[in-house]
Amino acid sequence: VVEEFEENGEPLIVFSAHVDPVEVVGRREGWAMIRGGVAPEERTRIEDAFQRGELKGVALTIGAGGVAVTLTRGAYLVFADLEWTPALNAQAEDRVCRFGQTRGVIVKRLVPDHVVARRVTTLLAKKQALIEASVEAAAVVKVEGTDEAKALEELAESGVDLAAVKAKVAETTRAIKARRQAKTAIEE
Repeated sequence: VVEEFEENGEPLIVFSAHVDPVEVVGRREGWAMIRGGVAPEERTRIEDAFQRGELKGVALTIGAGGVAVTLTRGAYLVFADLEWTPALNAQAEDRVCRFGQTRGVIVKRLVPDHVVARRVTTLLAKKQALIEASVEAAAVVKVEGTDEAKALEELAESGVDLAAVKAKVAETTRAIKARRQAKTAIEE
């Protein structure tokens, strides 16, 4: 994957939850890496060099490079693997999708053909869907001092699928109750 971008002269950002892939890619000629232990001054130097076009790409761990870095020169982002927490992965994506980005951003997530990797990817997708449903459901909750019917009408007019949100909330509530019952049964 990296070679294709290097051949085309297109800057690339590679994220990984693990240090090893970051080191392998980050040691390539014309590349740099940001991982735990990189001094703030060095992070800034790498960020600036990438933004000025002096680097072919930058490889970062999601934990160390997922915050306080702007990489808007790149429009292509590859995740070698993902963190267990969808918010951390989204935070990493935000390093490229920021004010100043003038192009559409393409995000590619590499998923090895392995049963564990496929299962993790499925679990992350379910977690992300739950997060999104929770955010939409929060918009449905009655706000103090607001007429609930009017608030729901405004949400429906804005394009929020209230039936889908209500169904997801009901499904989530059932799942939470089932987990609590299972946990209680295990503890007893």
